[in-house]
Amino acid sequence: ALVAASSMQVPRSTKEALRLPEAIQWRNAINKEIGQMNKLKVWREVSPEDVEPDATIMPYAEQFKVKSKADGQVDKFKHRFCANGSRQVKGRDYKEAYAPVVDPVMFRWLLAIAVQLDMHTIQFDFSGAFLNSKVP
Repeated sequence: ALVAASSMQVPRSTKEALRLPEAIQWRNAINKEIGQMNKLKVWREVSPEDVEPDATIMPYAEQFKVKSKADGQVDKFKHRFCANGSRQVKGRDYKEAYAPVVDPVMFRWLLAIAVQLDMHTIQFDFSGAFLNSKVP
């Protein structure tokens, strides 16, 4: 039976996710996120005794989401680790911050050009688009 994404319970923790009827889907989403982070080498797990005295251990939060198709049916289950960077100190924990974004006016301008030139546009999503920095 098809289930509407809006009727599904969204967990707040891994423990809760693995107790739900959709535990297999949530486990797959968690494994996908961990695999992507390991592949891009953006984190490493450490024990407190192995951390240098002046280093900052980053706490994290988990985000779970059920993505839906246009008809409201479940498209995919998503899991994200979100680092809480509020404890970082510039110069010690990081040197620069950069978040590339597209100006909405520029985006509309590019779409207008595509229409004028009778070009085809596509939409896509980059998995792990923000996981681009290496952990020393």
